[in-house]
Amino acid sequence: MAPRTIGNGMLIPIRSMLFPPFPASHFNEWPPMRVDKSERSLTLPLLKQRIEQADDWGRAVEDCKEPILIVDDAGRITHFSEAFAVITDPLPQPPGVSAVRLWHPSYRSKAAIANIVDTLRREEMWRGAIYNRRRDGAPYWLTVTIWPIENAQMPTHYLLLVNSVSGHGSTHLLFDYLTHLPNWGPANDLLEKELLCDGVNKVVSLIQVRLEGLQEISDSLGHIAADSILIEAARRLYAAECAPAAISRISNQDFLLVIARDNLESATTAAAEQILKVMSAPFEVQDRDMSISVRLSVTSAPMDGTTSDQLFQNCSIAMSYGRKSKSAITFFTPEMQRRTAVRWELFTQLRTALSRNEFSLQYQPLISTSTGEMVGCEALLRWHNEALGQVPPDRFIRLAEENSLIVPIEAWALRTACRQAMAWLNEGRQIGRIAVNASPLHFQQGNIVDDVKYALRESGLPAQRLEIEITESSVMDDSPDVAAALEKLVELGVRLSLDDFGTGYSSLTYLRRYPFHTLKIDRSFVRDLPGKDSSCVLIKTIITMAKSLNLKVVAEGVETLQQAQFLRTEGCDIVQGYHYSRPLTVGQIEEVLPPQTTRTFRPYLVAGGGGE
Repeated sequence: MAPRTIGNGMLIPIRSMLFPPFPASHFNEWPPMRVDKSERSLTLPLLKQRIEQADDWGRAVEDCKEPILIVDDAGRITHFSEAFAVITDPLPQPPGVSAVRLWHPSYRSKAAIANIVDTLRREEMWRGAIYNRRRDGAPYWLTVTIWPIENAQMPTHYLLLVNSVSGHGSTHLLFDYLTHLPNWGPANDLLEKELLCDGVNKVVSLIQVRLEGLQEISDSLGHIAADSILIEAARRLYAAECAPAAISRISNQDFLLVIARDNLESATTAAAEQILKVMSAPFEVQDRDMSISVRLSVTSAPMDGTTSDQLFQNCSIAMSYGRKSKSAITFFTPEMQRRTAVRWELFTQLRTALSRNEFSLQYQPLISTSTGEMVGCEALLRWHNEALGQVPPDRFIRLAEENSLIVPIEAWALRTACRQAMAWLNEGRQIGRIAVNASPLHFQQGNIVDDVKYALRESGLPAQRLEIEITESSVMDDSPDVAAALEKLVELGVRLSLDDFGTGYSSLTYLRRYPFHTLKIDRSFVRDLPGKDSSCVLIKTIITMAKSLNLKVVAEGVETLQQAQFLRTEGCDIVQGYHYSRPLTVGQIEEVLPPQTTRTFRPYLVAGGGGE
């Protein structure tokens, strides 16, 4: 089968172009590989340039950490690195012996090599798969990239780099196809060797470099644009003045650098700052300069650890902390490790908390400012764990959201709250409505509408007695799915409340577009009432706006009489907070709300004054 050109690249059917047919047990239609000329011109590795510029190829290859070899135009191996010798078993033949045996033991001519050489003369680079057998007879494939070594005239030697080794049904990726940098495996080997080397004041550092926003660039400008940034990033790292001992690409947006210095720790800081400066320069993408966000995490031996696993874990931990703190460079500290361990223990317990019936609900009354009566309550999640004790909500709810555990937990809370509200109604307790929180994830990954339907049907609670509280982040993306879910909830008769209003974008678009019934002012605004003028102005503005849209207004976090009086005066409909009641257990609610009665809180509100 002849090769055929697709777009600006070449599709190379490896089997028919380079190799004689193999038995079915040896070869199962190896996928053709595309060699993109536009990519090729961008990715000529600095490794090749270093070899070309070296006076002594033998010394240059010996010093090389990558699995490479050099062959002449006749296919004879002239030089190979130790890394190549380790990867290929049987070992490469000594210099001067024909390289044909390397490709396949059945070859007895130079036809295969001649075919590759001919391609290289025309195409400047060849990438493909080469078949071989190990010493024990087991077959394997080498996926390689080959470049001609530049010469004044026609090239007489070629540089071969092993990208991956496959056999026995598995593939061992050694090098990244796009950037030609090694993956973490080869870099980790070098890191371990550096850690074993003794030296006075020697510091071995691992630096993780993350390029953020690549997916957005790929989505808007195409994957070639994102790839060009990665290729240029690899080039910059390879050419960095701090001269990393090893560079690897470990994920779509992450690189790892090994820095070894026989001097003070301050050299690591200088190296990190220099890398940040180099990587923060604009990237040329489709004839325009584009700046992207770059984030670094740094850890060093022997201060932070003495093994490669420890350093790699430290880098990952520091990167997570840097992402949260928005720091450009984050240095690992033992405190990060301690907090991560605590967080992991919390997550481990949280995963099974629902199955162990460790969650419960408490109910905080919602109070009418006009009558002082309880008009409803908000169901609040509580978690008591045998090992951890009572865990505060601010410690576990966000963790549950980050790990997609919140959806089943909220579904349980919804069923439990509805059952309890219906039980109170059956007992003649004037509970009003029950408010239950729903996270953004419940709209994005769960099926909030089905969960609400099930809870209402199972409990028998009238839909108008249920209010779903959602935060601004749930509607911030203007998702059609979220809009449809909200409309279906309203069709069921459920009330909708926009929670924590003022802490996000506070867009009027949300209030106009989505069918909310209630606006809930965040406690951070209430906290400064009535002493802080800016908070007073904001509260008045929010209440006026809500009234013009026929929305009820609830203020949470009311803790003083002065706050309550201010909110009532300005027209806030409902208040909630410790000034009236802490969250109560089921038994406590039943104590303050006997059957066939209504409960009035702070009757002085109606009279317009009074003491605590």
